[in-house]
Amino acid sequence: MTKQRTRHTPGPWRLTGPCPTDPAVFNVRSDHHRHGDGALLFTTGPMFNAYKADPKETKANARLAAEAPEMLALLLEVRDWVLQANDEGDEPWLARADATIWAVHSGRAP
Repeated sequence: MTKQRTRHTPGPWRLTGPCPTDPAVFNVRSDHHRHGDGALLFTTGPMFNAYKADPKETKANARLAAEAPEMLALLLEVRDWVLQANDEGDEPWLARADATIWAVHSGRAP
């Protein structure tokens, strides 16, 4: 697969938190954002005290999100490796992988 320019902020992303005022709020930040190092990408957890969140769950959600750029890179590597091993490219998961990759690169849901 040819290298494509992505619309998302390049990785790595990192987890920060918890928030001093709410132990269930965590941030995902990037050191490679066009607005500078440590730029806030998003926050996980309850917003405006809308509900009581489990800090372990919101931290796990933020940790998973922070690993997204690495998981995408791995998916691209595995896809290329499988295609090199099998010229037909007819694995059942290949269409799903391609749809996911397209969605990330285009900024649209598959």
